[in-house]
Amino acid sequence: DSDVHVTTYHGFGAQLVDEHRVELGLAARIELLDKPRAWQLLLDVFDEFEFMKRKTGNAGGIVDHALALAGQCADHLVTPAELRADCEHILAGGYAEKTTATAAIRLELVPIIERYESRKRELGFIDHNDQISLPIELIRAHPSIAVELRDRFPIVLLDEYQDTNVAQRRLLQTIYGPGSAVTAVGDDVQSIYAFRGAAVANLIDFERHFPPAVERKLEVNFRSGPEIVALANRVQDRVGQARPKELRVPDGVAASAIACFLAADDGEEAATIAASIAGRIAAGERPSEIAVLCRKRKLTAAIVSALQARSVPIDVVGLGGLLARPEIVDVRAWLEVVTRPSVVATLRLLLGPRYRTSVRDLAAIARHGRTGGRTNATPRPDDPARHAFVGRDALLAGLDAIDSAQDLSAEAWARVKAFAAAKDRLTALVHRRSLVTLIETIATDASLWGAGDDGRVTENISRFIELAQRFVPVGRPVTVGSFLEYLEMAEESRDDWAEAVISDADAVRIMTIHQAKGLEFEHVYVPGLAGKGLSSIFPDSRMADNPVGNSSVLGWWLREDNGGVDGPPVRLADEKRIEATARERRRDEELRLLYVAVTRARRTLTVSAAHWYGGISEAQGPTEFYDFIAAQTDLVTELFRHEPAVVDPGVAAKERLAAEAAARRAPTALGPAAGPTRRRGSIDPRAQMSLLAESSFGAAGNAAAALPVPRSLSVSSVVSYVRCPKQFFWNAVQPLPRRPTAAATLGTQIHRWIEAQADPQLALSEFGGLNATAVASIVAAIATAVAPGGPLTAALRSPAEAAGGLRAAFLSSPYAELSPSRVETAFLLASGGRIIRGRIDATYERDGQTELVDWKTGRPPDEDDPSASTQLELYALAAIGQWGVSADTVRTTYAYLRPDGSHRLVSEDWTEARAGQARAVLARVATGLDGRRFDPHPGPWCQRCDFQVACPAGSTIVSFRL
Repeated sequence: DSDVHVTTYHGFGAQLVDEHRVELGLAARIELLDKPRAWQLLLDVFDEFEFMKRKTGNAGGIVDHALALAGQCADHLVTPAELRADCEHILAGGYAEKTTATAAIRLELVPIIERYESRKRELGFIDHNDQISLPIELIRAHPSIAVELRDRFPIVLLDEYQDTNVAQRRLLQTIYGPGSAVTAVGDDVQSIYAFRGAAVANLIDFERHFPPAVERKLEVNFRSGPEIVALANRVQDRVGQARPKELRVPDGVAASAIACFLAADDGEEAATIAASIAGRIAAGERPSEIAVLCRKRKLTAAIVSALQARSVPIDVVGLGGLLARPEIVDVRAWLEVVTRPSVVATLRLLLGPRYRTSVRDLAAIARHGRTGGRTNATPRPDDPARHAFVGRDALLAGLDAIDSAQDLSAEAWARVKAFAAAKDRLTALVHRRSLVTLIETIATDASLWGAGDDGRVTENISRFIELAQRFVPVGRPVTVGSFLEYLEMAEESRDDWAEAVISDADAVRIMTIHQAKGLEFEHVYVPGLAGKGLSSIFPDSRMADNPVGNSSVLGWWLREDNGGVDGPPVRLADEKRIEATARERRRDEELRLLYVAVTRARRTLTVSAAHWYGGISEAQGPTEFYDFIAAQTDLVTELFRHEPAVVDPGVAAKERLAAEAAARRAPTALGPAAGPTRRRGSIDPRAQMSLLAESSFGAAGNAAAALPVPRSLSVSSVVSYVRCPKQFFWNAVQPLPRRPTAAATLGTQIHRWIEAQADPQLALSEFGGLNATAVASIVAAIATAVAPGGPLTAALRSPAEAAGGLRAAFLSSPYAELSPSRVETAFLLASGGRIIRGRIDATYERDGQTELVDWKTGRPPDEDDPSASTQLELYALAAIGQWGVSADTVRTTYAYLRPDGSHRLVSEDWTEARAGQARAVLARVATGLDGRRFDPHPGPWCQRCDFQVACPAGSTIVSFRL
């Protein structure tokens, strides 16, 4: 039914914020603040704060604590003023000693939270918490909005309700009072996100929150065998706070098997798991039906090593994150090298596979740098120049004076010069190309597109480019420097982005239990049920939710789910009771996590522990979880129980790694040149060119033939290939310098202005931040770029006329009065082993059609331009393939906006046959790229091509027409 509205809890709140910005006093244009930018926002003003109770050596730790406390305040609808009043009340006297000391430390976080809230508003940001708290504030101030929402959405189904927080539930309560048609579906024993604010009490107390209510138990497990279900029931019975239920299986379900074992150390545990998995695969089981679920990431290293030793295909989900991927580290290193001095980044690139500079040669360069670039000179201790070129600066100084460097092999000199040439070439692009284009150029220049054999490298680079496209810095322009700072904040705040996962690969999945929620596998292994005290792996015994000793935890007495704690502890005994309750809550959370792990398995479940793990000074032994499972002898078979290892597993692991490394064939290291060291003038020119070609393109000989065709393509690059393959080659394969294009700048600004018009509260007089000076420069550049007497020059009289004309053109179109269903929607298309990425400007639902609109501020294509419809063809295929839109209901439109205030719409209604034609065009592009066909296709478009100087065919066309 088209009237069903499906969204996330935050998405629902975000829609209310967007629809009622004026009532909330928000800016016309707001951005969603992620954690790295939240860090940046606070660190920019960190000097404003004073600390008497906290150590200030780690500013990032203080910011982390402040943001964590701000998040808890938002989850429980506690204002900073209420938090301040609570801290001051405790400090006024009469409360337990530890609670009072913690309140003093907590009070120093309150000004940071208050400043965070004010700076968000000043800079036009909201965060995820605001998407819930602001709608509550809105509805409380305007009860009629709740009436309108109930009329629009009279029936509500809440999925995964056990993962909601108090604020999300209160938002729903402000709209849907007693007697409303509200249905919540959830499993309280799968509530495993308390660390993100999830309140299991929401599901347990549903009848009290939304009366009257009827409970219907969903107790049939259609996934697992009877033994696994029986074990799940016994785990559930140990959870202290849970709704009663008894899982059962349908009649006739085949038996399942549960095993456990206790290994001497993590090496034996990993080897046992790997041997079992390899045996299952040898017996015909698909690797993708097998999973290893770890409580903590540190367990994965030994298991990955053991599986790789048996040549078992593996897929480690989310290990390390996007920013830790080698290809992304390489791109970041280039961004650092071309914008700011960085020894670490320079060393990574010079020591890497492209330039392969030996440590001996790097030492020679650094020695040369310490002399200040002076040959045959040893700096005196009192020479100021000596201090300018020591330590970290020596290598960089030596590279700057490489022409006079001594003691370098001929190969090293050539490779370093190739590095310097690449650096100069990319540095020249920093201020001439956009951030996204610079990253694409780096990836192409470094031959990263298509590296690897599973497409993951290409997908990771595409994700990184998408991250750069979305990047909006806090209070500063988009530059390479601000982007690098943003990435550093992401690492500091531990808010990395997910790396690419090739989900359809037939490989054993290795992931955390949290990542496995909702998934299922034939065979599941759960290692690591071991440890003591704070070293316990599973269960994790750390108490993160104790307000008595943790200043970044909100006092329970301020929360609705207070566990019976109505006020701050007065006596030591009160503090002890809170600590005991925190331990019980933590244990219940870990039991629920064990329940989730057990119920991922269909046929077999293997649980294991080891006495000893690397990094711990002595053997720890199994936890109560392992002992409990092993004790279920009617369901579980214990395979073996070994004594602790004698050797520290950390030492044993290093010995294993050393043996594995010795067994592998290491690449031949590049040593000094044979014979006496040769200076620059003695290098044979042909040998030097061959070496440079090998360094740049991976193989000697024809460099151009070895250049890789990118595996990730933008929509504009596909359009370029369809129009002229040679233009695509010089744009994407072997990039040549391009003329700055003011028209593109103007188009971007107009796109932003049109996007803002989707907000009916935006004053129509605004021009999206495009001031008169910017318009004047853009207009002048366009006027000189088009042919004399063309359609643009007559209309562009002044900045005011240009702004008004383009604005009027949109406002005169039928779209000015419509609300788009989607704006700037990103998409990815897979074609011929490549990924095509793009954004659809606007989507409208009108006349029974899904209309995909692309705004154009330039001239229409030439009549014989083969790429005239390519862009919209890609949009249509994305809508059909990814949104599930029927081809017969798709309409595509180019909306040409003219500076004289007029507009022209070029629309096409689609059919399945038309979609087939578009797919055929994509297939021809893929065939051409695979065959490396880059012949020129000259035509009228050559006169606007950036590369006509380098193209004989294009130059001939332009000369003939002139």
